[in-house]
Amino acid sequence: MARRDPSLWFEIAVSQDELREDADGARLIASRFSGKYLPALRRATAPEEQSRVWLSFWHYLTARPTMRKPVALSQEAADKLVAELQNVVSRQSP
Repeated sequence: MARRDPSLWFEIAVSQDELREDADGARLIASRFSGKYLPALRRATAPEEQSRVWLSFWHYLTARPTMRKPVALSQEAADKLVAELQNVVSRQSP
């Protein structure tokens, strides 16, 4: 499976309580993560840069809904999702 393939990230997102009934929201989050944040994590060379990327993604998850992003997670749900994604990304790293 390609690392940028959003299907893995979708499975993780849709397994979260707040996204379980919102496949479209989970798909949007997975697509955004695989298309924007994951490449930024791969380019980050220092731990501080990676921390900034994760924080930026967390803010994306918790930002109020808009027409282009009709989903928003609670802070607790965003914490859980980010932790799960961090776990998977760290296992994939060389």
